[in-house]
Amino acid sequence: MSLAAAGPGGPTRPVLALADDLSGAAETAVALRSPGRILLGPVPAPAPPAPGESLVLDLDSRQRPAAEAARAVRDATLSAPPDALLFKKVDSLLRGNLAAEAAAYARDCRGVVIATALPPAGRTVRDGVVRLRGVPLHETDAWRAETRPA
Repeated sequence: MSLAAAGPGGPTRPVLALADDLSGAAETAVALRSPGRILLGPVPAPAPPAPGESLVLDLDSRQRPAAEAARAVRDATLSAPPDALLFKKVDSLLRGNLAAEAAAYARDCRGVVIATALPPAGRTVRDGVVRLRGVPLHETDAWRAETRPA
């Protein structure tokens, strides 16, 4: 099943997906399984996706200051066609500017669903705590490698 909105003849709505790095953009493009483009960005004014097409933007925002990352998200969402489905791919280990980007993404919308789990990679959420192979993320070596606080 494609993540794109499908009608009887296949996907009908354009999809705009945002990622904070290239690997996330590539993962998202594969998951969408629809014709599309990956653009390295942030891109000032990308051509919007056509009906049935996916546009995945690598905002390269993971290591940027939070305000700059939020601005990149906001600028990208403003360029989306009004009928587009919007996705924001987040890192399953919560690296980057999750809070700032989610707030920018949610501005002026009816709701946002944030799902950080990636069970095939041992990344789950239990009782509101992200876990890596069952260990709370903030107690793992993976998180200790981050330069930002948990």
